[in-house]
Amino acid sequence: MKKCTKCGATQNDSRYHCIDCGEKLGKPLSEAETLEIEEKLDNTLDDMSDRTEDFYVPRRDKIMGVISVLGIIAAIILLILVGRANNQIEASIPDGVIIDRGAGFTTIISDGDVDYQYPSAYKERIDNAGISALIALFCFAAAIPMLTIPKVMWFMATLRYRIFFNWDTTPSDFALFISKAITYILFASGIIGVLYGYWIFF
Repeated sequence: MKKCTKCGATQNDSRYHCIDCGEKLGKPLSEAETLEIEEKLDNTLDDMSDRTEDFYVPRRDKIMGVISVLGIIAAIILLILVGRANNQIEASIPDGVIIDRGAGFTTIISDGDVDYQYPSAYKERIDNAGISALIALFCFAAAIPMLTIPKVMWFMATLRYRIFFNWDTTPSDFALFISKAITYILFASGIIGVLYGYWIFF
């Protein structure tokens, strides 16, 4: 095997000029150099073959998986902040005041000696932030395995058919498209949920 010093193309020993650029070729490569090039070529072909698999995980999805893990952490932190804010509200209620928040309305029942204004707007805001955090937590938790281990998720989804039916479990193009679409929607919903939760909390 010979390698062109100008363009890097490899070709067989019978050639004297590069088939790609026409440069004059030197001596054939050593056996070790030939084996190294062939190994690199095999690895490249294997990688190209892997990319055509139904459940190949591209770098983009791996990055989204990492972002989803960070999103879960952010959602948990927001839930902790919401919990602390609720505790502060409860601690600020004076003795002799009862708060009834049933049926969507806030009713303050006082013994008449206490002048207290319940922070209804603030309470509603932090409650909504908590709901957004919970939604984000669910979306990220569902998206992570779909982004990082789609083959395992497909296996689990089709396990019943594998056990009880003689069913071809190769996914159709439509099934792969729907799976990807749901995964990206969950990821986007998680991002929106966390950002919106923090925005209304602060």
